[in-house]
Amino acid sequence: MLMQTRRAPACSHISFQRHGGPFHNCGVKGIHTLTALRRNLPKRRVMPCGCAPLVADAQEQGQAARLGTELAEAGQFQQAAKAFKTHLEHHDKDAQVQEMYAQVLQELERYDEAKEAAGKAVQLQPDWPDALATYARCCLNCGAVREALQAFNTARLLTPADVSIANEAEEAADLYSRQLSLLVGLPLRLLSHAPGSVGAPGGPGSVVWDSGVLLAWYLRHCLHCRELAGAPVVELGSGMGLVGLAAAMCGARAILTDTQEVLPSLTANVAANVEEVLKAGGSATAAMFDWNSTIEGGLPASLELPSDLNCGWILGADLVYSLQQVKPLVAA
Repeated sequence: MLMQTRRAPACSHISFQRHGGPFHNCGVKGIHTLTALRRNLPKRRVMPCGCAPLVADAQEQGQAARLGTELAEAGQFQQAAKAFKTHLEHHDKDAQVQEMYAQVLQELERYDEAKEAAGKAVQLQPDWPDALATYARCCLNCGAVREALQAFNTARLLTPADVSIANEAEEAADLYSRQLSLLVGLPLRLLSHAPGSVGAPGGPGSVVWDSGVLLAWYLRHCLHCRELAGAPVVELGSGMGLVGLAAAMCGARAILTDTQEVLPSLTANVAANVEEVLKAGGSATAAMFDWNSTIEGGLPASLELPSDLNCGWILGADLVYSLQQVKPLVAA
């Protein structure tokens, strides 16, 4: 059973600072700060009389966005949502209003709608950290922990000095780690995950892929750990180390390998799980292995393997994502 996230309580008030300042609410677990930029509404201009209806429409739509902001400031979230929706019926590509609309919907505990609105804001401005953070919080309230973690990590990359986003990213990472532990059935603890896409910070090696989750589950529940107890295991393309650590927690002597760029986070994950691995009678070591750069025999000289490796296991999950990588992998 997957761990469920706690719904965000509605706040007693919401505050927009004038002149484009932050829009705060309590968010998940009462600690989140959401930020939005107020739309700079166009001033009335004198136009030829033939354009008067268009000017009136633009003014009316601009007033709806302004009214929504004022209503949200006053804590009248139901009315604010209606005003923002009216504006978006004519300006659905307004990322700033989509993001504010998402926040108001969260206050109303309309989490699925909030996630949709925040997602639109991110699509319109994918490099806007505030929209990414709002989307992440909406994902948490919908139970989509993986998506939340991806969004938080991307926002963190864009604003490395933002301590609040960094803290929320760590909380999401911890929640996702606990969720994985329940799913796999082992006391795993993974650090610095970035589940999401090949373009995630850290590249594909920083991603917890679904195939890895399934293989870790298989090792625990289908092999029941018996066949792995004491067996030498090498995992290729370990990434965050989920599969290799699962094998080690089944009693295997596991060597988890990946490229030099991924090795620091992989080593950190091995260290974070060493106590549970030892309890299970296994061992885990991180080592560098890049099958795109091999020597005679297919393995780099820096990788030391157990003498009985040829009697052990070689594990891998979702190792390649392009045809160009297949031949080097097979050759290794």
